[in-house]
Amino acid sequence: RPGLMPSTPPPIRIEDAAAYQSVTTEQTTGGHVWAAAEVLLDFFRAAPGLVAGRCVLELGAGTGYLGMHLARDLSPSRIVLTEMEQGNALGWLTRNVEANRRAGVPLPRLETAALDWRWVEEEELGAEAEGSASGKADGGREGGGCEAAARGPFVAILSEAWELVVGS
Repeated sequence: RPGLMPSTPPPIRIEDAAAYQSVTTEQTTGGHVWAAAEVLLDFFRAAPGLVAGRCVLELGAGTGYLGMHLARDLSPSRIVLTEMEQGNALGWLTRNVEANRRAGVPLPRLETAALDWRWVEEEELGAEAEGSASGKADGGREGGGCEAAARGPFVAILSEAWELVVGS
């Protein structure tokens, strides 16, 4: 209605260290908000056009602090926050995202996904083994191009058309 100020969305909250320890099965770097995430957030707030309307991938999202702020405040068309499954780091990220959604933080275009850099080696080893079995140097793939290799989770997520990739 005219004359009413737009409502301010609820603040984004990250659960405390006790919650982190109750979710994760080993110590990871995702247990707290790093200064790099805060600096990147300030940078993107000063240049919102870098995020607005774009497909954004965050690598190693940890707590989800940066990605949730980008999703809430800067309107990306899609944002995927990634984290490794080891140690339940992805569970910790997902828990923070879902807790903020339940608290009313608008995160409609935000997703979480597993992404682990160790998968690169596993997928390369799998392709080499497949190539050896078929006698083809390209891992048995016709043409040997990226599109043919996009069957593993690492290659699949990185094969998407991301307009902005961030990591903090």
